[in-house]
Amino acid sequence: MQTSINGLNFIKKHEGLRLEAYKDVAGYWTIGYGHLIHIPTEEYFISQPITEETATNILQEDVKKCEVCVAVHVQVKLNQNQYDALISFIFNLGC
Repeated sequence: MQTSINGLNFIKKHEGLRLEAYKDVAGYWTIGYGHLIHIPTEEYFISQPITEETATNILQEDVKKCEVCVAVHVQVKLNQNQYDALISFIFNLGC
């Protein structure tokens, strides 16, 4: 399965969009739709804003990692809404 457009939009709505890097409530550098900036490989995000298109592309890459987690660990059949909800959960809390 893959995350639906509704699932992506749900994450976007609840994460909000920040085009400039900021420190989240835990003190981690974040950008876009809740993307955790990995230091030092993505440190360049801290010094320059991104576009909404770039934020969406980053979100799609982050969601792919969540999809791999579901594929490896979930052994039951899910409908699309359940799958999207699980992706959102993993996006926020990790695999």
